[in-house]
Amino acid sequence: IIAGMKNDIGMHGVAYSAKILPLRAGNSAGSFATSAIESSIDRAISQNVKVINASFGGNTIATSLANKWKSAHDNDIATVHAAGND
Repeated sequence: IIAGMKNDIGMHGVAYSAKILPLRAGNSAGSFATSAIESSIDRAISQNVKVINASFGGNTIATSLANKWKSAHDNDIATVHAAGND
């Protein structure tokens, strides 16, 4: 969102007043449990975020997780998902 201060020196972002809510869904081994992802989505919803960036791979999705993503969308949260991270 932002790579530096708005001072005409160096790199610039586009949302200088944006706030970031860091949520960790993965463990130290790089694995993501469905329940941890669901918990992070719930937390994001409860904190009234505007965007969730989800950058992790996988080839299937549990119904419960799909329902969490739908809940995020139902709460007017835009979600950004990366592809090809496997």
